[in-house]
Amino acid sequence: MKLIQALLLPSIIFVYAPAQEQLAVGIMSVGGSLSYMTSKTNYTSGFYQGLYAKSRQTSLTPSFAVFVLERFQIGASWGYMFYKSTLYDADGSGGSSILVKQRNYGLNARYYYPLGTHALFAGAGFVYFVNLDDYVGRSFTGEVGMELFISRSVAVEPSIQYINSPLQETNENAMMIAIGFRYFIL
Repeated sequence: MKLIQALLLPSIIFVYAPAQEQLAVGIMSVGGSLSYMTSKTNYTSGFYQGLYAKSRQTSLTPSFAVFVLERFQIGASWGYMFYKSTLYDADGSGGSSILVKQRNYGLNARYYYPLGTHALFAGAGFVYFVNLDDYVGRSFTGEVGMELFISRSVAVEPSIQYINSPLQETNENAMMIAIGFRYFIL
């Protein structure tokens, strides 16, 4: 509950514009987000089978999107993530750490539900990523959040995202908290 209150706190601070014309067909938007997440990766086969890793990750992700239907938006994102990952034995012992940097590219879709001067959204996406040591992977994402309009064209968007990364020898599940902004080109 405290997490939801913290994400919605900006709604008390800003004065809003109605959230209708921003969600119309043909409207484009640019924006980005800064996010933080923790994750747990279980190694299911291969050399590390039976081990797991815990990670703390931070990412910066610019994005572009367009409304193709009323309230329905498709978009693309690209970004940069860095994180520290610690590897543990099944019993919790161990603790060797590494620092990882990666680039990511994604496609996503969102559906918006206007609530007066706000707009709730739910979305899904696909992300392709490459670590700087050329390790390649993919993730599937789901998100819920809210556009908090601070002017006719600008919104702040807190969100919560779920990420699943089924890789060759691992399965990573993560929850992410993100705060972003979006400029609607009206």
